[in-house]
Amino acid sequence: MNTNRLLLAATVLLLSACESEPEVPTPVALVKAAFRLPAELEQAAAITFQNESQNATSYTWDFGDTTPADEAENPTHRYGQAGKYTVRLVAHGTASNDTIRKTIIIDNYKLSRLPVKFSGIYSSTKVGVFKHGLEPNAVYYSYPDTLVILTTSGNKIVWGKDTLAYAPGSLLFPDLPANNAFKFRKFHQKGLFYFTGLEQIIYFHSKGDSISAERNSILSHSTNSVRYKGVRLP
Repeated sequence: MNTNRLLLAATVLLLSACESEPEVPTPVALVKAAFRLPAELEQAAAITFQNESQNATSYTWDFGDTTPADEAENPTHRYGQAGKYTVRLVAHGTASNDTIRKTIIIDNYKLSRLPVKFSGIYSSTKVGVFKHGLEPNAVYYSYPDTLVILTTSGNKIVWGKDTLAYAPGSLLFPDLPANNAFKFRKFHQKGLFYFTGLEQIIYFHSKGDSISAERNSILSHSTNSVRYKGVRLP
């Protein structure tokens, strides 16, 4: 009888101990956002962002150039303009998110990739065009023929004191001319209360032996441009 009572008491104590033991929650791994960039970052090139995040289930990329967000794990992106951009990656997990930002610099498209030689001396005609406001007619005036001397510096063309960057006509085919011409452009804007600026554009024919160039000076509501058409001298 005493033995049965002792067994019953021991059983009750054992059950009480089991019921009072707290449950240990399963630990949740924290999300860590991380990504790696290729060595070369070039305008119009296909840049693959290598995702190195940990414990994430989905991703949101912002490339800093006003293009739509991308949710791929390792996205590929092309930048239309050279410059500085801030890339943001948000790594999403089951219980937390993590964000990382990196500032990148996109270089100008390499002129060596284009099948045309741009530097040289071009014998050019020179014509001025003045247009005021919304007036339909422009005033044309002629200059004496002139020589346009173009050289290259890095990935840009130098025209006098100005440098112009290549503007690809297509991000998918940047080494091909758009409308049979390669386009170079420089634009500078200044002024607080009215628009004033200088725009310069050069079009090279696909063979590279002739140019069509234009410099636009914009002041308030008028435009004064100088246009050049030239052929490379031998």
